[in-house]
Amino acid sequence: MAAKITVASRKTGRPCRSCRVGIHYGSGYCDKCQGSAATKRWSHHHKGRTTDQRGYGSQWRVIREQVLIRDKNLCQPCLRNNVATPAKQVDHIIAKALGGSDAESNLEAICIECHKVKTANEKHKRKVDLSTI
Repeated sequence: MAAKITVASRKTGRPCRSCRVGIHYGSGYCDKCQGSAATKRWSHHHKGRTTDQRGYGSQWRVIREQVLIRDKNLCQPCLRNNVATPAKQVDHIIAKALGGSDAESNLEAICIECHKVKTANEKHKRKVDLSTI
């Protein structure tokens, strides 16, 4: 029988979703299992699809490089908060899955941390939108 999780244990972490032994603080997985869990999720979602098939082939790489140059390799969300952070990624302002395009006006340079936060917020918003149906 699983141990009851108290308010105190929430502050210190919960058992890992995978091994049930390690402690996690938000992702659901301990440090040991985190990488393999992310790999499984990615593999399931993109199973059998190449980068070209997912829309990220050579044409995307050219557009991506143009956007990074345009934005001077700086994270645009960070710049809006007056913080200069190097950007390594390019994000669709309106996701392709929601009708966004690869037009440069719909793309911005973004740092990894901002990209994670934006993706998590969008995922949460989609869950909330679906729950109201």
